[in-house]
Order: sequence, then C-alpha cells, then structure tokens
Amino acid sequence: MYHYADKAGLVDSDEDEDASIGPGWIQWFCSLEGHEFFCEVDEEFLRDNFNLHGLRGRIRLYDQALDMVLKSEPPDDDEQTDPTFMEIYRDAADLYGLAHARFIITPRGLQAMREKFLRGQFGHCPRALCDRQTCLPVGLAEDLRTARVKLYCPKCQEVYLPKGSKGDVDGAFFGPSFPHLFLQAFSSLVPLDIPTPFVPRVFGFRINGKKSIVEGKLELGEYGRSTVSQYKPEGPSSEIRAAPPWSEKICAVQLNTMQQQQQQQQAEHILTSDPEEAAGVGDRPGGAGEGGSAAPPPVI
Repeated sequence: MYHYADKAGLVDSDEDEDASIGPGWIQWFCSLEGHEFFCEVDEEFLRDNFNLHGLRGRIRLYDQALDMVLKSEPPDDDEQTDPTFMEIYRDAADLYGLAHARFIITPRGLQAMREKFLRGQFGHCPRALCDRQTCLPVGLAEDLRTARVKLYCPKCQEVYLPKGSKGDVDGAFFGPSFPHLFLQAFSSLVPLDIPTPFVPRVFGFRINGKKSIVEGKLELGEYGRSTVSQYKPEGPSSEIRAAPPWSEKICAVQLNTMQQQQQQQQAEHILTSDPEEAAGVGDRPGGAGEGGSAAPPPVI
C-alpha cells in the first residue's frame, strides 16, 4: 500500500480551510469541466516519493510536471496560451491522474470518493431496471491512453459509458481495482436487492431459450450465492397465466387464416393437375354442385 503520515481519518474541515492558503493547481484542475469524477489528492501524498514510485519513467517531463501540480496558484490566462506551458500541462495531468488512481484506494481517498458517491456525482446506471443505482468510475486498464473511464454499476455489475465530457478522461486515472476495493471498504453501500432481469415476450408468452445477461448471471450465482436462492425463474404455467386474453383471439385468427390458405392451395393444385377430377368436385357429396352445399366459411 501507499504511505500516509496520517491514517486516522480525514482532517477537520475547519482546520483544512485554515491551513489552505487558496485554490492551487489541484483545485483548479479538479474544477475543470469534465473532471467531476476527480477528488483532490493531498499534497502530502504527492510529496512522498514512495507513493509516486515508478511514475518517473512513464512521464517525460516528470520534474516540471510535479512542480506544476504542487503549485499553490492556478495558471492564468497567459500561461494557458503558452505552448511550453501546455506541453508541461499534459504531463502534469498524466502525473496527477496516475497518482490519483493510487490515492483513491487509500483510506482518505476512499472517504473522499465515498462523499462523491453519496452525492451521486458519478452518475446513475443507465439500465432502467437498476432503478437509478449510483455508479462508480472504473478504468479498464492501468496504462495511459488505452481506454477511457467507464461507469461500474454495483447492482448489475456491468460497465457503461459516462455522459458528456466526463467520458473523455483516461481510465488509467481511476484504475480497474477502485470500485471493488470501494465496495469492500464500504460494504453497507452494496445493493442488497438482486437486479431485475428483462424477460423478452411475444404476445405475453416468454420466448423459449432467450435469456438476458443479467438473468444468466443470476442463474450462475455471479451476484453471490445468496442471490441464487432469491431468484426464481418463471415457469411455463406462470407464463400462460400472464398471457393477455386478446393473445388467444389473435392466435385463433391466424390459425383460421392458415387453414383457408391451405384449402385454396389444394383447390388450385387440383385444377391445374387434373381438370376432369376438378370438374367432378362439385358433384361429390358436400361439394358446391348439385346435391351438395358449399361448406360455410370458418367463423373468426
């Protein structure tokens, strides 16, 4: 794990406000549009070389980037138009992001992300049946410029694309381990109810052999062993009872239509294959000629 001088908990908010001189580069960076998922990494964490071990080889302008991150003042408008500043800024953003991925799995980092989670700042699951479950940011890789940040839903345990500019952030700034360590640290935030699977139906009848991803996970127990006993798949009897009354009428109409088409095809086949037999069709009992009456059309 990473070093931290004070692991007892968060510093009191009043003391923190008194200790801070003003908004520095870190506060400015986290306040930019699209950076809502970031929390403010403590300077104490960034000044400890152990916490940044291995990052020097991944950042080209490491020393200049670290100096920029630790500045006590945000950049002004003139600096933001300077090409040299922007070159260092790109490395500073990468350095801060990689350090951020390490910070958010420390006790103080987890607590800071917990406050964002409770406020719903990470967004909600776009899956309708998850009932607006609050999500967590996750990266699919630890390497830079491999994949952008995604949203992990603790209920259905799937990942989704964030909305707007929030999805333009590199996923390495959060890492693939964060949401799972977060839910282990705060087990009370793990959803207790199992996700509701979507059941595809046609006229009220369930389609045979069709299962959603969530339903397959429930049957395999991927949401936990306790969910296997909670989940009760629907049987054939419940499917029939759930069918609406108008579906039977539709099936009867379709069946009568098919029977009429078959009778018409048989009559056309007789006319084309054997004209003499076709001429005697009306003379048969029950035929349309003398001594017989035409069969009444099927009642729909």
